[in-house]
Amino acid sequence: MATPALSPAATRSRIALRPGEQTLVCLPPGSLLRGEEGCLDLYGGPCVLGQAAAPRVALGRLGADQQWSPGPEGTVWVHLANQGRQPARAWLVEPATPPSGARLASRGGWRGVLALLPGLRAVATR
Repeated sequence: MATPALSPAATRSRIALRPGEQTLVCLPPGSLLRGEEGCLDLYGGPCVLGQAAAPRVALGRLGADQQWSPGPEGTVWVHLANQGRQPARAWLVEPATPPSGARLASRGGWRGVLALLPGLRAVATR
């Protein structure tokens, strides 16, 4: 079974940095970075109201054919830096967001969705 981030419905965004370039990337839950070429240094830091305050805590290095995932704790800001002498490329892979009906069904199964229907009918007929 494929992980959510690697399923066919996942969204992929390419990140390309020339030597000396850097960028700040927001990783939603369930996403991952996959190295394609070169080497990227990953940094994190404390966040204030969802914004990275000081992204200089070393998280590791992402090389070609390597993956890095922030884990299940939620949205994470990651500072990517190419400190090498050649271009570096990576993919940001985000899991597909299920439709809201499917999201409800995943929480309580279809019985959970069907249990909500009488209450919704009562509200709609008022």
